[in-house]
Amino acid sequence: MFTGLRRSEVLGLTWGQVDRARGVVILNRARVTKTNTTRRYSPDATGYVFPGKGGKAMKKGAFRSAYEVAVRRADLSVACKRSGVGSFTFHDLRHAFGSFLVQRGVPLQAVSDLLGHSSTKMTQRYARLAPDNHRVAVAALDGIFAVPVAPVVAPVRTNSEQPTGKAV
Repeated sequence: MFTGLRRSEVLGLTWGQVDRARGVVILNRARVTKTNTTRRYSPDATGYVFPGKGGKAMKKGAFRSAYEVAVRRADLSVACKRSGVGSFTFHDLRHAFGSFLVQRGVPLQAVSDLLGHSSTKMTQRYARLAPDNHRVAVAALDGIFAVPVAPVVAPVRTNSEQPTGKAV
């Protein structure tokens, strides 16, 4: 759920791309974005995480069936109907990933990179989910024109000014 991967990226995912020690997934395919830049790279990897028949990549239809079974087992369809959401597609997990990141203050550029968007324009749809970011940004200017207050310093007495304990 917390990968933001496209269905095609999940279907092609191999165990060699899963770095469990660091808790990251590195996409093997040199997916080229609309701007012709490579998004992620991984060394050679074998063995699909979600294998289909014969150990090959799972087909879209088989994946859809498996996803629908998982949704039914988790009672997500019932929860969606009760809340008025309607259907819950695999792609909705990708949107949830982006939404959760923005709601937790992750900059849009980082969200865009993680989702593999060709530009931040596509990621802008999530900006509305972080209305506090504007308040926090403007609050950084609080007190910028405030008059500095001089610190209060106690006077230093010399030896001749030290009290002697005698009444004057």
